[in-house]
Formats: sequence, C-alpha cells, structure tokens
Amino acid sequence: MKTVGNRIILIKDKPSEMEGSIWVPKKDVLYAPPYVGTIVCVGPNVNDNEYKPGARITFHDIAGVEIILNDKKYLSIRDIDVTSIICEKSLKII
Repeated sequence: MKTVGNRIILIKDKPSEMEGSIWVPKKDVLYAPPYVGTIVCVGPNVNDNEYKPGARITFHDIAGVEIILNDKKYLSIRDIDVTSIICEKSLKII
C-alpha cells in the first residue's frame, strides 16, 4: 500500500475493557477517549519527521477512513488528525 498526500495509514488498537484482572465498564457516551494506533506508512506531504512506520499515535474518534485489504483493517487519517505521539511503551489510554 502506498500513501498519498498528507495521509497516514495505521492499524487501530483494540480498546481495552480490562485493567489488569479488573473489568472496566465503558465510559459515559459523552466522553470519547482518544483512539490509539500504530503507523504503517506515511504520505510524502506529511511534514513531521516523527510520523514514521512503527510509531504509536493517538487520534480523535471521528478521524479517518477504514480500508480493508487482504482481510486486514487499516485506517487512513490526515496528519492534522493526530493528537499525540506515544513515546512511552507502557502508557495506557483509558
């Protein structure tokens, strides 16, 4: 897959409903936590050098277009939809 323009292709992480061995109920519908994903490829017009394959990022809940290729789901988002880059491997988004 080749990305064009300012698009970033990523694989979206599945939201965790467990915190250790404790079940965490879903939050109120008014609260939408950020989604987390791992970048697969980056378009040529993305200017931030930190957006590279393998980087984990957060993005808002209405960002992107889902793509299914070879039975695998990807998400294509614009670079401006990224809200943060996760530097800490043990960070959990709840």
